[in-house]
Amino acid sequence: MGVRLNYINSEVTLSIYCYWGKTAKSRESGAPYHLLPYHCLDVAACGWHMVIDNRFHAADIFAGLGFSREEGARWFAWMLALHDIGKFATGFQQLNKTFYPELVQAVSGIHCSERHDSLGYGLWKKWRQAWPNVLPAISSECGRTLDLWLNIATGHHGHPPLKEVKISTAFTPQDKMAAQEWAVAISALFGIADFPERFSDKLWREKLCHQSWLLAGLTTLADWIGSDQRYFPLVSAAMSISDYWQTALAQARHAHSQLPAPSHVNPQPCHTALFPFIQHLTPLQQSAAEMDISADGPQLVVMEDVTGAGKTEAALILAQRLMAQGKGDGLYVGLPTMATSNAMFQRLSTVYRALFVEEHHPSLVLAHGSSRMSEAFTHSLWETNNEGESDYQPDEQSAGSACNIWFADSRKKSLLAEVGVGTLDQALMAAMPFRHQSLRLLGLYRKILLLDEVHAYDSYMVRLLEGLLTFHASLGGSAIILSATLPSSLRHNLLSAFQRGVNGAPFIPDPAAGYPWLSHYCPQGLSEDFIPTRTEVARRVTVQWLTELDSARELIHRAIENGQCVCWIRNTFPLAESSTRHVFPAPAGINRGAVNCGNCRKSVPRASGDKPFKMFNASLMFMCSPRQRG
Repeated sequence: MGVRLNYINSEVTLSIYCYWGKTAKSRESGAPYHLLPYHCLDVAACGWHMVIDNRFHAADIFAGLGFSREEGARWFAWMLALHDIGKFATGFQQLNKTFYPELVQAVSGIHCSERHDSLGYGLWKKWRQAWPNVLPAISSECGRTLDLWLNIATGHHGHPPLKEVKISTAFTPQDKMAAQEWAVAISALFGIADFPERFSDKLWREKLCHQSWLLAGLTTLADWIGSDQRYFPLVSAAMSISDYWQTALAQARHAHSQLPAPSHVNPQPCHTALFPFIQHLTPLQQSAAEMDISADGPQLVVMEDVTGAGKTEAALILAQRLMAQGKGDGLYVGLPTMATSNAMFQRLSTVYRALFVEEHHPSLVLAHGSSRMSEAFTHSLWETNNEGESDYQPDEQSAGSACNIWFADSRKKSLLAEVGVGTLDQALMAAMPFRHQSLRLLGLYRKILLLDEVHAYDSYMVRLLEGLLTFHASLGGSAIILSATLPSSLRHNLLSAFQRGVNGAPFIPDPAAGYPWLSHYCPQGLSEDFIPTRTEVARRVTVQWLTELDSARELIHRAIENGQCVCWIRNTFPLAESSTRHVFPAPAGINRGAVNCGNCRKSVPRASGDKPFKMFNASLMFMCSPRQRG
């Protein structure tokens, strides 16, 4: 049995119409402000259409929680209608310095003590038990579930609200009554007469916690779209909540129609459509085309082969098959540097459309700090002409300006596009405590992660990568990892991170793993195989160990006499300097000046934050960080 709600009455007083939700920068034309109930309904309408139309997988996410599409849309709209409940505070309302006699006025001793998102969550936590006419006497488990819903809703600016806030300095008794009246109004509007039994189920709440990352991302998107004044113009005149709800639904439908239409995956994978120039598949590519990927759940494939073995083509062939199997409907390719990202972007630009049905128009975007310099990418940026609102605290970014940043910031947009190419850090931020982390996780949801050159990262980056794989796998995402020189310990760590995410079967890696090597993990276990490389790129490298400096000196002199080049890497500056002064006295016939130019001043490009040596010996060639050497 659910818990019934008792409403104090069916009529809501005009007190809820005394609070602004958005203000206009220009006071010369149009409405001067947007009433708070209307903005809350704008955002709720955006969330409603997200679920009904399954935009950004909203319906799929709610289905994972046991909601039907209509039920999920109703609960999401109810939750979003409370997202700005903190703006019912007179302390917040005073941020608007323009006098409007019909709105609440400044009160002595009342001020905005915290951001409005934290004020809203604090109001909910403190007063939900004191609203017997709005919320019944609920169980402690149901209360924790409702707290989680409101934590998601009020955290719509990209990070969770503060848990402990002092609301008495921001809210007057009239503010609290208005917030109560608003809760009554939206519960009646959406027909929320009871809470589902699952709200009192502790195991179900754990599932909600797991999906809360994605719900938080959807909430941010709904707030950004609902704050765009192109689609939701300011309205200052009071009207009934039910009438405005119909207006908000129509405006939200139009706003969603302006978003890029989603593309459907090509259900018939064919490598010739991707790479018509390939007449014969390499052994690695053949394995990618024939690998058994029918097992349920997300999968991780690690491909190790020599440079030139066709790893990228093999990975795309496999990604196409995984997408056709329903294990993803998009792709993100992460690389170590902007240069490698640019090169991969050019390669994918000619083949990515084959991943989707021919009549659709999927987006290919480039995600890194200099992506704006690519003319091929800038055409996909979303434009906005939102005037925004001005009455916020200095450290409190409004949803309108965040919306502007979203539609103009290619790095954030790329994670929601069908296909993205960029630096790995753009994906890593989905597993780190960055602002809008949940939006990045939503962007990676149901995407195949293709990570190339993973051997190039240092221990810090690898640890973050492990966290990303665990997060991605826990949300049902598959991944493909490519490397030409992957240590066995790193391979094991990456496989283990993925295994933790899916809570799959434990595995013991083959201690006699060879090279090239193909590792395939699914929740049922790990399979590994030796894959011979193609003949054209197969090579043998002879390794000879030298333990004495004299042996190294003799080898180098012999090579120089034969007109060959030698590179000797010393790990420290003193060792390199010692080699120059003592190990290499100039032999007859060698122009010492051509080798050692003395002290030279150079600027050293670096990938990390290491300080370069301004003065260095030319025999060192250059000083670099460990990450560069990787």
